[in-house]
Amino acid sequence: MRWAASATGATAYQALLSTASLLATGRRVTVALDTGDLQLRIDRFDVPVAPTLLAAGRLGDLRLKISDIQWQGRVFERAEVVLRNVRVHPNPLPLLTAGPVDLTLQVRGTEAAELLAAVEPRLATRLGRDGLARLWWARRPAMGWMEVAPELHGSGLWLRPRALGWREYRLRLPAWMPARSVPLSGLPHGFQVSDVELGTDNLVVRGGLPHWRIELAKARLENLVAALRVTGLPLLNLRDSTRDA
Repeated sequence: MRWAASATGATAYQALLSTASLLATGRRVTVALDTGDLQLRIDRFDVPVAPTLLAAGRLGDLRLKISDIQWQGRVFERAEVVLRNVRVHPNPLPLLTAGPVDLTLQVRGTEAAELLAAVEPRLATRLGRDGLARLWWARRPAMGWMEVAPELHGSGLWLRPRALGWREYRLRLPAWMPARSVPLSGLPHGFQVSDVELGTDNLVVRGGLPHWRIELAKARLENLVAALRVTGLPLLNLRDSTRDA
């Protein structure tokens, strides 16, 4: 009975998610979260159709590509989220689970500079070439600058000095120079950063969650699909999903 309920639930969720994909792709939406409203454009939403997986109560991997993301006063250029091994659990309150969850987040250079300035307001930042960032005293830019390279140690981000400069002069620093830890605040609970890449005008952060779950009644998902049918900027309410179950 549990197997049959799981398979039936997966089929129903797959149909609703496929409809949501058709309605949402190419549109800008607002998602209401417990941490604040999230505005974004959905560029791609892939919902696989695999009968053999549905028969086992599984949806497979869901892939979401979004852009022009605004959250908590910050703007992010684009992101890609892959929820792997999505399953439906027919508990008294339907439960969707996935794991692992992979996230790739791309930030424009100006926004990355603001994020680093929030960590250390006394410093100004500009992303440079060869995977390095240039730092200088915000109030005294004429004093010179320092190039730093981001490094990951475990789940922590460190900035290691690579060079000192003043005007057109540049002095390369030895590799044993000590690095400084940068706190990664505001990340989802359990999120692990796996890679940080500096481009000429963007910052790419990769990471993920080992597992993810949400209590989401079928009626609540139907309400989200109904909201997407509305013209204009739809509001998708995902605040504390346990309340509407």
